[in-house]
Amino acid sequence: MAQRTVAGSHLKVYINGVVYNETQSLSYSIDYGEEPIYGIDSVFPQEIKITRVSVTGSISGVRVSNSNGLQGYNARPGIRDSIFAPYVSIRVTDRRSGEDIVFIPYARITNERVETSAKDVVRASFNFTGLQAMQPLDR
Repeated sequence: MAQRTVAGSHLKVYINGVVYNETQSLSYSIDYGEEPIYGIDSVFPQEIKITRVSVTGSISGVRVSNSNGLQGYNARPGIRDSIFAPYVSIRVTDRRSGEDIVFIPYARITNERVETSAKDVVRASFNFTGLQAMQPLDR
């Protein structure tokens, strides 16, 4: 099996199972929560323990007319219903091989940013925090 380098244009991002075509950049970070354990009066750790695993990230792209933004993907409710914000699933796949790069079954969009200037495209980005991140062999 030939191995190939994955490029940004080979990735597809799905939000709640629907391709998020507006994506232009993506970043995520998985913190495995591993910390050293020290013995009494020891300056050197004796072992490493797992504490809390977390995943955070951001997706940036463009704002498309009549798309309804994140509300159109059922990723955020109306502002009056923010207390009932749903969990969303975020999946990043390799367009050529179909392999999952990462799958986050339960994530919340924590903030959204829209930016533009005169005669420029409207750029939209959002950050997310997930409960669990599954890599290809986790599934």
